[in-house]
Amino acid sequence: MAQIQPAARHEEHKQLSHEVAKTTTVVKVGGSLIVLSGLTLAATIIGLVVATPLLFLVQFLCLLPLPFS
Repeated sequence: MAQIQPAARHEEHKQLSHEVAKTTTVVKVGGSLIVLSGLTLAATIIGLVVATPLLFLVQFLCLLPLPFS
């Protein structure tokens, strides 16, 4: 039975730790982007909920006839 050389073991461990670091970085960045997109969506919806009634009020006020005309 062939024994794995210590240098080969070290190289294998190095590759494994590199893969783990890469995976954790991708997961963290991906999660952060998903959270940011969710916050952006929530802010957009809140902005529309606030702005829509104001736009209808302003439009209604602009359509009223002037009292002195």
